[in-house]
Amino acid sequence: MFRISRFSLRAVSEMALAQPRRQFHISMPILQYSDMIYVHFSVPHHKKSMKFEAKDGETLYDLTLREPDLSEHFECACGGIAACSTCHVYVEESFLNKVGEPEEFEKDMIDIAYAPKANSRLGCQIQLNKSLDGMVLTVPSGSKNHF
Repeated sequence: MFRISRFSLRAVSEMALAQPRRQFHISMPILQYSDMIYVHFSVPHHKKSMKFEAKDGETLYDLTLREPDLSEHFECACGGIAACSTCHVYVEESFLNKVGEPEEFEKDMIDIAYAPKANSRLGCQIQLNKSLDGMVLTVPSGSKNHF
């Protein structure tokens, strides 16, 4: 059995008190409620609707990295470089002008996506900003992501 005497306890206490205390300061920007952007996803073939918070400047690919519920339906298999169409979405008409036109390389991938429409985009190429707050994206029913 291990026994601690009063002397050894006092010595340990004094040694602990004699040590300078270390203070750690972590400096991180604090996002205010108004800084967040909300993106809504509709997955009609699974009868799911989801809402996620995002930061200004992020892409939908960034969202998939931290939101497991989203990555279940929205794959981004190429890692967000527009080399596949697993992040193909339909952008709600009211947000189409705010999202902007796709680049030529993105159009090439949309052409091989399932059921492309005029409002089709690759989610990994949509850079989120405050004007896209409340945007609704629909995952096409023929998407074969993770299934």
